Amino acid sequence: MSFNFLPYQIHYINDQSRFKIVEKSRRIGITYAQAYEDVEYSLMQRNRKVWFSSRDDSAAAEYIDYCRFFLEKLFNIAASYIGTEIVDPQKGIQSRLIRMKNGSEIHAMTSAPGRFRSKGGKVILDEFAFHEHQDELYAAAQPAILRGDPIRIISTYRGMNNLYYRLIQKVKNGQLNWSLHSVTLAEAVKQGLLDNIMGRTTSEKEQAEWIAKVRKNCVSDDIWLQEYCCQPVDSATAFITYDLLALNSCDEKEIIRDINEIRAMNEIYIGIDIGRKSDLTAIWITEKTDTCLFVTRRVITLRNMTFSDQKAVIWPLLALPNLRRCCIDSTGLGMQFAEEAQTCFGRYRIEQVTFSGSVKEDMAFRVLTKLQDRRFLIPDTQEIRESFHNIKRVVTAAGNIRFDAERTEAGHSDEFWAAALSLYAADATDDTPVVINSRMPRQTSRWLDMY
Repeated sequence: MSFNFLPYQIHYINDQSRFKIVEKSRRIGITYAQAYEDVEYSLMQRNRKVWFSSRDDSAAAEYIDYCRFFLEKLFNIAASYIGTEIVDPQKGIQSRLIRMKNGSEIHAMTSAPGRFRSKGGKVILDEFAFHEHQDELYAAAQPAILRGDPIRIISTYRGMNNLYYRLIQKVKNGQLNWSLHSVTLAEAVKQGLLDNIMGRTTSEKEQAEWIAKVRKNCVSDDIWLQEYCCQPVDSATAFITYDLLALNSCDEKEIIRDINEIRAMNEIYIGIDIGRKSDLTAIWITEKTDTCLFVTRRVITLRNMTFSDQKAVIWPLLALPNLRRCCIDSTGLGMQFAEEAQTCFGRYRIEQVTFSGSVKEDMAFRVLTKLQDRRFLIPDTQEIRESFHNIKRVVTAAGNIRFDAERTEAGHSDEFWAAALSLYAADATDDTPVVINSRMPRQTSRWLDMY
């Protein structure tokens, strides 16, 4: 079995343990190896079922493509059916499906826990640490293997406060008799990953330079350690954890809108964190729905752009008729920019916010509270996740609380502060109706009662 498999992939495929769990670097081909294992498993006996669950539909589609590739190119077998099938008629849930002539089936689904109910067969939980409801998903998947089928759990890390991390620790401590596979990016490159990518044998120097380039492109140490080094980062030290962000995240295609769509929405609020060279200018547009849910509608970042060019982007947003309020960071560089915005659009629309310690604390906790209450939907992108996660709550020697973030090539958590300013704008708007109470009766009519 050579078919471009690297040693760590061959080792994984040849491991016939019923329970296997993987801690891995991103994009090293473990899902590719898993697809081969599942095709081989399906061909060994008739009427076998494989249930593959990943975080999103694109990953499920990629896995199905791998399976089809191995069937046709390696085993020279044509599937009897490739398409989609309803797995939950009540909810209209579909799975991608390959049905083979021997009656075996491979299903690929996204990660809703209920999709394993009443199912039986081999289970693969891909990118498990990034599933929204890991405990429920695992609980639903366990009965599927009750008759002796195998289970595979594959993921990179996302902090320590999740079931995936706990399972790995139990395996390492000997509490679970599972087979553990650990593959870092460095180990994958050492075993030929870069050679496969380049299509030739690479030198140790080339390999070291390539790894260094990947490291440089990471916007934080947390990304490098978790995504490529199999080292979980303790999310408990972060002010906003990855798990909390996952609970409030949506596909950016679902919530990001262009300016014409934004114009027709409910009241919107904008936060702008001004930067010029070392920091980004971040613009965060939030819609407040009728149910008091705050939904991100657009995030714009401007890098190394002159203030006149920034105005060309920002001024049309400030002119939107449904803009209720915009808060602009007026600390340092932002002061003149905020003053000009107030002159053009009015003080009732534009508020200058000076970033003092107490103001930053108030805004940071406002974001945290909205996220904890599940009332603030944010785009599910790496840049935004890291911008929020990089915020650290530091207690100074004097006992004061300070909020700051590591300065990286991606900025200084500029998106987080723009989001915080947009929520600050929404909460600062006084929507309380005016109530006029009657005054006390005038007493002057009684002045002459005794005369």
